[in-house]
Amino acid sequence: MAHELGHKLEEAIFGVSENPESPHSDAFLAFIEKHIDEATQLARYHASPSPAEAWAEFFSAYMTEPEQLQELAPNMALEFEEM
Repeated sequence: MAHELGHKLEEAIFGVSENPESPHSDAFLAFIEKHIDEATQLARYHASPSPAEAWAEFFSAYMTEPEQLQELAPNMALEFEEM
Protein backbone atom coordinates (compact mmCIF):
# COMPACT_ATOMS: atom_id res chain seq x y z
CA MET A 1 0.00 0.00 0.00
CA ALA A 2 2.83 2.44 0.79
CA HIS A 3 4.21 1.79 -2.71
CA GLU A 4 0.92 2.89 -4.30
CA LEU A 5 0.80 5.93 -2.02
CA GLY A 6 4.22 6.79 -3.41
CA HIS A 7 2.72 6.92 -6.90
CA LYS A 8 -0.06 9.20 -5.63
CA LEU A 9 2.47 11.46 -3.91
CA GLU A 10 4.51 11.61 -7.12
CA GLU A 11 1.35 12.75 -8.86
CA ALA A 12 0.52 15.32 -6.17
CA ILE A 13 4.01 16.81 -5.86
CA PHE A 14 5.32 16.56 -9.38
CA GLY A 15 2.19 16.02 -11.49
CA VAL A 16 4.09 13.37 -13.43
CA SER A 17 1.64 10.47 -13.36
CA GLU A 18 -1.20 12.63 -14.62
CA ASN A 19 0.83 14.53 -17.18
CA PRO A 20 4.34 13.51 -18.25
CA GLU A 21 4.67 16.95 -19.83
CA SER A 22 4.11 18.66 -16.47
CA PRO A 23 6.65 21.42 -15.78
CA HIS A 24 7.42 19.56 -12.57
CA SER A 25 8.37 16.37 -14.38
CA ASP A 26 11.83 17.85 -14.97
CA ALA A 27 12.24 18.33 -11.21
CA PHE A 28 11.09 14.77 -10.57
CA LEU A 29 13.48 13.30 -13.13
CA ALA A 30 16.31 15.52 -11.89
CA PHE A 31 15.78 14.23 -8.34
CA ILE A 32 15.87 10.61 -9.53
CA GLU A 33 18.83 11.20 -11.86
CA LYS A 34 20.78 12.98 -9.12
CA HIS A 35 20.40 9.87 -7.00
CA ILE A 36 20.41 7.31 -9.82
CA ASP A 37 22.62 4.80 -7.99
CA GLU A 38 20.38 4.83 -4.94
CA ALA A 39 17.21 4.85 -7.06
CA THR A 40 18.44 1.84 -9.02
CA GLN A 41 19.17 0.01 -5.79
CA LEU A 42 15.64 0.68 -4.53
CA ALA A 43 13.94 -0.48 -7.75
CA ARG A 44 16.18 -3.50 -8.30
CA TYR A 45 13.45 -6.07 -7.57
CA HIS A 46 10.77 -4.41 -9.64
CA ALA A 47 9.77 -6.19 -12.85
CA SER A 48 10.17 -3.01 -14.90
CA PRO A 49 12.46 -0.52 -13.11
CA SER A 50 11.70 3.09 -13.97
CA PRO A 51 11.97 6.48 -12.27
CA ALA A 52 8.33 6.17 -11.16
CA GLU A 53 8.92 2.74 -9.64
CA ALA A 54 12.14 3.88 -7.96
CA TRP A 55 10.20 6.77 -6.41
CA ALA A 56 7.38 4.50 -5.26
CA GLU A 57 9.88 2.09 -3.69
CA PHE A 58 11.67 5.01 -2.08
CA PHE A 59 8.45 6.29 -0.54
CA SER A 60 7.41 2.82 0.58
CA ALA A 61 10.74 2.34 2.37
CA TYR A 62 10.52 5.86 3.79
CA MET A 63 7.17 5.01 5.37
CA THR A 64 7.71 1.39 6.39
CA GLU A 65 11.45 0.72 6.66
CA PRO A 66 13.25 3.98 7.42
CA GLU A 67 16.31 2.21 8.82
CA GLN A 68 16.74 0.19 5.63
CA LEU A 69 16.19 3.32 3.56
CA GLN A 70 19.03 5.03 5.40
CA GLU A 71 21.27 2.14 4.37
CA LEU A 72 20.12 1.95 0.73
CA ALA A 73 19.42 5.59 -0.12
CA PRO A 74 20.69 8.00 2.53
CA ASN A 75 21.17 10.91 0.13
CA MET A 76 17.70 10.57 -1.39
CA ALA A 77 16.19 10.45 2.10
CA LEU A 78 18.09 13.53 3.22
CA GLU A 79 17.12 15.58 0.17
CA PHE A 80 13.49 14.44 0.43
CA GLU A 81 13.35 15.59 4.05
CA GLU A 82 14.80 18.96 3.06
CA MET A 83 12.11 19.53 0.39
